[in-house]
Amino acid sequence: MFFRKAKQVVDNDNLPQMDHVPTLIGRDTKIEGAIDAAGEVQVDGLFRGRLQAKSCVVGSHGTVEGEIFADEVIVRGRVTGPIRGYHVHLQDGAVVDGDIINQSIAVDSGARLNGSVWRDEDPLGTAHKVYSAAAPPEPGPSISSPLWGNQDDDNYRPLKAIRPLR
Repeated sequence: MFFRKAKQVVDNDNLPQMDHVPTLIGRDTKIEGAIDAAGEVQVDGLFRGRLQAKSCVVGSHGTVEGEIFADEVIVRGRVTGPIRGYHVHLQDGAVVDGDIINQSIAVDSGARLNGSVWRDEDPLGTAHKVYSAAAPPEPGPSISSPLWGNQDDDNYRPLKAIRPLR
């Protein structure tokens, strides 16, 4: 008859798969605990605890109070606690209060860092353990405490000066 067209049949098997949809913590969201994600986690709200992911992005309105373990870490907001990652990028507006252990780091103009930066070939090393969300890790000492002992009551320098022998 008139204006009759065959309807297209949608084949669900050939649709693009979205296997790695990022986990998003929105601006109006507060979460406490442990997150273990195989993909990307973007924090635009407040997260307190341990965050472990393949990639972590702390947005300009995001705050993380705790540890971050990820292959790639991008910070535009605020992080209070240690960061361990192969590639760490502190962008303009980032504020980090804690130590960073990394393989490579980029710090843009306008980013602030209050802590130590340590280079390591395997920054995730032994600390990168898989924890399930049902059983968070036991609380323990944070790596944001000084990584060196106090030498001669000198709180400002981790190294002790030694005079050469004559």
